[in-house]
Amino acid sequence: MKSVKRWFQFLYHNFAPVLVFVAANRWWSYKIAVGVALTFTFFEIIRHRYQNKNMTSFFKISAAMAVVLGVLDLLIQDALFFKFEASLSNLVMAIFFGISLRGEKSLIQQFAEEQGRTSSEPSEDKNFFFRLLTMIWVAYFVMKAGLYLWINFNFEIADASLMRMFIGNVSFGVMIFLSMGLAKPLWRILERFRIFPSMRESYIGSNGS
Repeated sequence: MKSVKRWFQFLYHNFAPVLVFVAANRWWSYKIAVGVALTFTFFEIIRHRYQNKNMTSFFKISAAMAVVLGVLDLLIQDALFFKFEASLSNLVMAIFFGISLRGEKSLIQQFAEEQGRTSSEPSEDKNFFFRLLTMIWVAYFVMKAGLYLWINFNFEIADASLMRMFIGNVSFGVMIFLSMGLAKPLWRILERFRIFPSMRESYIGSNGS
């Protein structure tokens, strides 16, 4: 129970604006989702300043993305923007995950450590493994963005919405299962083929001696 609480606290403190946007967009329209996310972000910034709390880097990034989505919504006409909004949302998530690859720990690794699924002790092999998982998520969001764009330009609005909802829910569930259920088998495969950095270095060293 404590791990679940820590996980939700981690999500809230780092990714609340994006999560609010995604949730609102799932239940209401894109315009409402943008408005809700911007309003939430505005009051969260005020709360942080009032309580003299520092905002995390990921919170700042997610807040900036909410603002960008709001600006694009104002600049692009509704009829055209509908065809792009689902793809744009997925590209935003891809960028969000991708940016974390520039940091010390990737997004998936931070999730795993907050949930207690792995230790927080530094490890080159562990960093490599979670960066690989994060890159898989980036590829997933990019491919889904492309698929949604194709659907929106080839089907009527009602049909496109139903197809996106079905594909989005099913594919997201599959990705969660693969990330959590097949992580250990993937780790063993990487070990077997000596793909981890420490194994490559030892292999090169043994051949060079």
